[in-house]
Amino acid sequence: MSLAFAIPSHLMVDLREKIFFVKWLQFEAQQRAAAHAQQPAIAPIDGVPEMSLKEVVEAYAQQYEMVFKPKPGRMHNGQ
Repeated sequence: MSLAFAIPSHLMVDLREKIFFVKWLQFEAQQRAAAHAQQPAIAPIDGVPEMSLKEVVEAYAQQYEMVFKPKPGRMHNGQ
């Protein structure tokens, strides 16, 4: 007598779901965590380098043909 005949099929299905499915989800979660850990914290979008706020405002002003003139004497982080 083989194991297939000794245990009813509905019990085998339940055992597979409880054991295999949980292990598979744990494996996928570990794979996602490992992939996420390898990615840089801030990745450039489509190869565009990261820009400061001032650079973004300057680019916006140039795009709409406006003059960007920061106020004299304003500093950021003491610079």
